[in-house]
Amino acid sequence: KLFVTYYNTVCMGLFFSTGSGSKNKGNKKSQQQDDDSVISAKDRAILDLKNARDKLKKYRKKLELDSIKLNDQAKQLLKMDQRDRALLVLKFKKFKEKEVVNIDGKLISVHEMIQTVEWEYSNMEVMKALRAGTDALNKIHSQMSLEDVEALLDETNEAIQVS
Repeated sequence: KLFVTYYNTVCMGLFFSTGSGSKNKGNKKSQQQDDDSVISAKDRAILDLKNARDKLKKYRKKLELDSIKLNDQAKQLLKMDQRDRALLVLKFKKFKEKEVVNIDGKLISVHEMIQTVEWEYSNMEVMKALRAGTDALNKIHSQMSLEDVEALLDETNEAIQVS
């Protein structure tokens, strides 16, 4: 239960965190600092998710070992002709095995979350690159008007006709 609480806190924090606030929209330096904090928030989220993954794997391993021990204990109880206790131990083993299945589902969720965070970060980088490219094109277009291009083409055509 403690881990489920931790896992929910990490995931809910990832979804509902305010992230880097945009209080200083006009200041480029503060925007750069906000971008840096977004990167560190992404790294922190991935680190937390990987820690959660490692804890889940460790807990799953413990449950699997407990299940093996319970199975051995049930065999010993059957040899000692204590069927009721052996049945109780086998029920407990079944409970542990169900927990392993639940943990496997949580591990899949954690892996998906890690992949999603990394994918969204790469999308953000692509969008930044596209924005920079668009800004560069707009700057080039602002320096070169349509009239200037037409005048240059006319001069080129005149120069070709003269020769």
